[in-house]
Amino acid sequence: MKLAQTLSPENSKQILYMSKHDGNNIVVYENDELIWLTYDNVLQSAIYKAAPYRSVLPHTYVMLLPLLHDLEPTSILELGAGALSTQRYLSAAYPNIKMQSVEFNKQIIDICRDYFPAYDQLNVIHADAFKYVDELLQQKQSYDWLMVDLFYGVDSPIHQNPKAFLSKLSSLVNKEGWLIVNVLTKEAEVLTELTNSLAEVTAGKVHLFAVPEMQNHIFLVKLSQDFQFPEEIEQHNLA
Repeated sequence: MKLAQTLSPENSKQILYMSKHDGNNIVVYENDELIWLTYDNVLQSAIYKAAPYRSVLPHTYVMLLPLLHDLEPTSILELGAGALSTQRYLSAAYPNIKMQSVEFNKQIIDICRDYFPAYDQLNVIHADAFKYVDELLQQKQSYDWLMVDLFYGVDSPIHQNPKAFLSKLSSLVNKEGWLIVNVLTKEAEVLTELTNSLAEVTAGKVHLFAVPEMQNHIFLVKLSQDFQFPEEIEQHNLA
């Protein structure tokens, strides 16, 4: 059964939450195994309800490839948390990792607290991620991993001036750390521009992977290193 069918309203047992406010439609569904959230009818987060709360969405596994093939990070910053699927899983499965997430939508944070499991274990800040990046740079903060999962539309810095914004992001990553960026586009011109910008600002080998049956494309770069995944993974690198 395809993901869209598995996480359809017809396969839910009940609706835990529904809201139509300011033109946005948010719904939380659950069945015996899963809980998922849709935002304007687009699936945003979906996890298993039992520990370690694995995500159902395939793009999250692509973003975690360095966890399987490189050193385990000690610190992660996540920009754009949604329902905190990644942090919830890592908190349960890799408790030694210190992770902080930043989410702009306070309503999503509240829904995550009230309806999704294991919220008390999580560390999330309600803030504008782009402004928060500037604050962290002023404080000279850095992390082993920086995971970026932001969808602010065409007016966001990641689309208006990608090289400048990606340069800021790379400055927050420790030496030989990972910059991991999820983009929701299949436009070749946009992907090429981001690939070139990442190669220039990180001085590392850029990996770009398409997520099957989804619009997501995932960029993974280990700073200042020509990192190689196993051949069965490298053969899918589009960069």
